[in-house]
Amino acid sequence: MICDNVKNAARYFAVHPLLKEGFAAIEKLLAEKAAPGTYPIKGEELWASVQSYETKTVLDLRFETHRRYIDLQYLVSGEEYIPCCPAEALADCEGYDEGEDISFYGEPPERFTSAHLRPGDFALFFPEDGHAPRIAAGMPAPVEKIVVKLAVE
Repeated sequence: MICDNVKNAARYFAVHPLLKEGFAAIEKLLAEKAAPGTYPIKGEELWASVQSYETKTVLDLRFETHRRYIDLQYLVSGEEYIPCCPAEALADCEGYDEGEDISFYGEPPERFTSAHLRPGDFALFFPEDGHAPRIAAGMPAPVEKIVVKLAVE
């Protein structure tokens, strides 16, 4: 997992060949004031989801992992915690949905850390990173986020 502010994005371009394009897509979607929905960027290799939702309490914590995509999660507005841990620390897998590229897990691990995102912050979650997005930083509140999916090399 990597968590930082978009002003430092260029530091991470070498991490994945599509990452620079992913950040460019975020800039474009922001400039267009894109409505919630799915936006193709580069076929199955790179696409984005503009999301608007209310965060949940920690009681709704539900870890997930992905196999085919890396998540680039960028916070547009609001505030959110994303608990995260190594995928190997997760147990009680509820199965893998190949169409959605997602596995959910029952009980959270005993230990985990959290990325605290504010507007302009981003987090990168790799297949080895379990994460539980949409957790409130305080009381549940509205959030706008752009999630860019980068195909694993």
